[in-house]
Amino acid sequence: MTGPRLDPVSDRLDLLRTLSGPQLTVSRGAFARSQLSIDTATNKLGSYFARRRSPDLFDNEEAALDALLQQRIDLGLQKWRETDPARRESLSVALAYNARAVAEQRAAIEAAQYDDGRLISPDQLTAEYGHLGLTFDAPMTPAGAAALAGETRRAQIQEQIAARAPRGITTAAVGFGANIIASATDPIELASAFIPVVGPAGRAALGVNAATRAGRIAGRAKVGAIQGATGAALLEPLYYGLSRDAQLDYEMSDVLTNIGIGAILGGGGGVISGALSRSPLAIVNVDADIEAPGSPPVLLLPEPDRPTIAGLLPPPAIVPPVDPSAA
Repeated sequence: MTGPRLDPVSDRLDLLRTLSGPQLTVSRGAFARSQLSIDTATNKLGSYFARRRSPDLFDNEEAALDALLQQRIDLGLQKWRETDPARRESLSVALAYNARAVAEQRAAIEAAQYDDGRLISPDQLTAEYGHLGLTFDAPMTPAGAAALAGETRRAQIQEQIAARAPRGITTAAVGFGANIIASATDPIELASAFIPVVGPAGRAALGVNAATRAGRIAGRAKVGAIQGATGAALLEPLYYGLSRDAQLDYEMSDVLTNIGIGAILGGGGGVISGALSRSPLAIVNVDADIEAPGSPPVLLLPEPDRPTIAGLLPPPAIVPPVDPSAA
């Protein structure tokens, strides 16, 4: 049974298969799978660079443009070295003609890119992707437009699935756990959870060098959670900018979710580090009274004799005294 049309992603077969049914609900498993495929920092950066990439130039177009730009450099150097006012004036005129030629060459290249499909105009982009709610004010390459449309379509599908998932704390926990797994597999988000923002004094105060293994685990979990939350907070401007550039909403709930995920990733790493750590070496104060009441007896061994320079040299030769009378 096919469900009613869902705007704006009703033509997506995967969404229709997921939402097909009399009550248009999805299981927690389907909701978890959709959250596992959420766009992470690496995906968003890849989509951003795809949108910002300029269209490729043909060899003849690149050669003609490079020749004009090199001519501009040569004319500028000649003008800078020239001392004759009349000659400098003629070079200024030549630079003006060169600037016009560069602009005309770029316009011709852009027109050719529109004609052969290397570049799509804003009107064409709006007509093709306007049903996704996207607007365009600048031309874009087909690959860039496809990357933007794909990111928008995935976000809308996930939003539709989340809206039809079962309500309750169990579903929320499943979605949060799926987000944690997705973030743990992203190199940028995983690395941000281990930025060393807690110094030695702070680490010692939080108990990373505790005598017991449980104390070390707790201390390093605290340090990891602080560092993970801080790293996630440092990534938030990047997330906000990339989301706005992709024409996606970014709310305070997204910020808090990302910071919470960062704290959990960092804290989990701290737990593993604490479990694998060894007990720190005890530092003994040699000036303290070793015979303090209640302390166990300590056996002090004499230090071995240290070799000296005198001990390494051969003994001096004994010279008998000379009897003056014998002479």
